[in-house]
Amino acid sequence: MNFKDDGAIPEVLKTTVYVSICVESEYEWMIGEVNISNSNFAENDGGYIFLGSIDVEIPLNTIAIDFNSREIEGLEKKKQKELARHHVQMKEYQDRIDSLLAIEYQPEEAA
Repeated sequence: MNFKDDGAIPEVLKTTVYVSICVESEYEWMIGEVNISNSNFAENDGGYIFLGSIDVEIPLNTIAIDFNSREIEGLEKKKQKELARHHVQMKEYQDRIDSLLAIEYQPEEAA
């Protein structure tokens, strides 16, 4: 469920909750695990057996979320991290250039 596009979170969330058990998996630790999800794993994955389902209505708190502002904040943080990473890389390049120039430099001998 995605409420970003219309920006309105409903007062009540209606969904079906499915319960299944894992009986076959490439990961040993998953076998015997009960899965509770809004997706019926037993229909999608042969490693699960359907145990039951229930339709639920969950009352939700009324909140206001400005998705655009949050996305902008996230992008600004990513931009700052990339700028910092780029700055470090440019410094490494410049240090290497300076090192190579220092090796080539041979001062003139005093007469």
